[in-house]
Amino acid sequence: MVGAKQKPLSAEMHAAIDLMMRTDGSLYRYPGGMWATERGKNWGGDAFGTPTVKALIARGICSWSDWKVGPLGRFPVRATLASKLDATVAPIFHQRQ
Repeated sequence: MVGAKQKPLSAEMHAAIDLMMRTDGSLYRYPGGMWATERGKNWGGDAFGTPTVKALIARGICSWSDWKVGPLGRFPVRATLASKLDATVAPIFHQRQ
């Protein structure tokens, strides 16, 4: 929808973006559908659910950047932060609740 106002980002979405900005810019999928930084799995860092990552993808803040193929087909295993937050996304990102 052109001109439609998007909802503000959730606290969890902000946390995921902040974490990606502090690290290599990506979240990686681990068994069980949890997403964390590459070190997060081993160091017990923050982890996020698939719905959070999909919401960031849907808003154009991240994109899928790596895939694997399993018995049920192809699935994403890495989400990478957009190289820059464009004019439509940046205002939403900065609206902290």
